[in-house]
Amino acid sequence: MIGIIGAMDIEIEAVQKRIEDPVFEDIAGCAFACGHIDGVMVAAARCNPGKVNAALCAQIMIDRFSADQIINVGVGCSLSPQVAIKNIVVASDVCQYDIDMTAIGEPRGFIDGLNMIKIPTDPDISERLARIAINSGEKIHRGTVASGDIFIASKELKEKIVSEFSAICGEMEGGAIAHVAAANVNTPGCHAADHTMIALTDMIVHILSFFQFFHFPFCIIGSAFLFAGADG
Repeated sequence: MIGIIGAMDIEIEAVQKRIEDPVFEDIAGCAFACGHIDGVMVAAARCNPGKVNAALCAQIMIDRFSADQIINVGVGCSLSPQVAIKNIVVASDVCQYDIDMTAIGEPRGFIDGLNMIKIPTDPDISERLARIAINSGEKIHRGTVASGDIFIASKELKEKIVSEFSAICGEMEGGAIAHVAAANVNTPGCHAADHTMIALTDMIVHILSFFQFFHFPFCIIGSAFLFAGADG
């Protein structure tokens, strides 16, 4: 089962519309649609913005729907001059820039329990996402995506995140989803068929134009996490 999470309806509804004979369920404020895309079982959910909402949704994906892979999709704020509006960022790793335990000697962003700052995404799935975007004629970037419960709207905050984490994109959910995925790791799982990844391309094209009216750059992001064992 592949789980696909977007914070807002506009970020996930194109995926949900591709699901054949979907079954809908609302759990803890998250809206799930489950079924098949080209023979691949998926659960696509709107989690609502923010790290707690995203973490809640990710854990439900694991516990209720037995997802062994989660792909986070949505829009984010560009933190790099090279990342322009309508570009695509595929995360190589993610961090949480608003975790601050520097007062007790830990570096900013340090995740207690996981004992790391940046959580890597699954390289194989991330490469598939990147290849699909490139083959569709999209401009892509690879790098760190930084998450926090702040809507990034100031030059000062952008510069601080770049300075401390070398991030190229900022948003509000990916770091929390990665945190949950990493906390649930057991054994390597299998990789699902490419068809589901292809379906994501339609969603990318669908939602990018919605954000062109903002006065500072937004970009589409994709983060892929492989966290649980699977048999097939």
